[in-house]
Amino acid sequence: MPNDLAGRLLSLLPDLEAIVARERDRQRLLSTPIGTPRHTTKKTYVVDTLYVDLIARYARAEGLELKDVVNLALHEFFARRDYLPGEKP
Repeated sequence: MPNDLAGRLLSLLPDLEAIVARERDRQRLLSTPIGTPRHTTKKTYVVDTLYVDLIARYARAEGLELKDVVNLALHEFFARRDYLPGEKP
């Protein structure tokens, strides 16, 4: 394989990793049973309109419900901080 082709392929690696991560998130959400598996509640929070728009755009692009995008975002936020119950080392 010529060096320039190998270099171009390697330069695409970060994009490919991002695509794979998004698809895994999408598949995980789509594989959950229809309906909400746990107790939920309606609650109003004041958030930046940027996030409202991004949530709607992501949900449309990925074919998800808004609540699923919000739950995924919150889960990732708290998981990164080791704040989820039962997930401490």
